[in-house]
Parts: sequence; structure tokens; C-alpha cells
Amino acid sequence: MYTQKPSEFYRKAVYEMCQAYTGSTDQEFELFLREVYESEKALLNEESPDYLDLSIPAVGLLAFGDLSMVDDILRSIPPLPQDGPGGLIFRLGSMALSALLPIDIDVRRNPEIVKEWYETHKDRLRWDEKKGVFVLGSSS
Repeated sequence: MYTQKPSEFYRKAVYEMCQAYTGSTDQEFELFLREVYESEKALLNEESPDYLDLSIPAVGLLAFGDLSMVDDILRSIPPLPQDGPGGLIFRLGSMALSALLPIDIDVRRNPEIVKEWYETHKDRLRWDEKKGVFVLGSSS
């Protein structure tokens, strides 16, 4: 039985949402996501930040092992109950964090606890491309 790595699943999910992407390799897709992410980040309004558009490339970049995306993905998770537009995109972020980080916390229900866990453990998190997830390494 073939089991897809979590990173492959989330790369594909984000790929299917990116209609403007025309490249053919993972490296090109990662560069495309980086450009979209930087562009969307530059458009954020400090008074009323909307992380919805930023969350899609952030999930894709997290699935390529970019740990710096965690904070923006956590910011994109609204308080429960989740109503209105963007529900799937918001859930995509919380599901990606649950799948790609070595945590046993309901991200969608407890984003603040996840943020605390991340701040405590981020220096020990290492990307394992073979497994397609982050793993906890030993303390430095």
C-alpha cells in the first residue's frame, strides 16, 4: 500500500490552488511560492491584517521545510466556530501544522497552545525530507 508523505500531500493541495503556476519542478514551485508569499506579505495592512491570502503559500513553503511559516499560519487560524469564506483555507493551515509538526495538540481549537509549544521547541525542530515532516532533534 502506498502512503503519501505529509509534505507531498500539502504540496499537492497548495499546487492545486495555484492556478497561476506554470512550472514543472519542485524547485520552481518552491520559488513561485516564495514570490507569492513575499508579494502577499508586502500587501498586509498592519491595522487590519488579512492572513488568508498569505496562508496558502505559507502552507506550501512549510511543506518544503520552511519552519518560518508557522507564525503566519497560526495567525491565519480564526477563533472557533469557523464560519464564512475561507474555511477550507483556514483548515488547511491547521491540518498542515498538525501533520507536519510533531505535536499532539488540536491546532484548530488551541492555536495559542501550539504557538507556545512552537516557541519552546522551534530550535530543536529539523526537517526530515525522507519522512516529509519536522522531527524533534536534541537540544543544542
